[in-house]
Amino acid sequence: MFSPVITQIGTSSPSIETEVDKVEEFIKDSGFKYDLDERNSMTIEGPWDNVMNFIGQVHLLLHDNGVVRLHSNIRVGTDL
Repeated sequence: MFSPVITQIGTSSPSIETEVDKVEEFIKDSGFKYDLDERNSMTIEGPWDNVMNFIGQVHLLLHDNGVVRLHSNIRVGTDL
């Protein structure tokens, strides 16, 4: 289980609603089991390499949509 927190830095607006909508649509299309709560906290379930690659793709998606700088904190949980 991965819980990434992706923070945009240096944008012209403090609102991230548009970016959250884009990420939510992107994750819906990904096929991962996920949860996005009312605070826009995201939890993704899947194989390590696939989820880490996906988080990188989220960064690229946001950069392609004008977000200049991003910072991610990722909380990881594993089990057998």
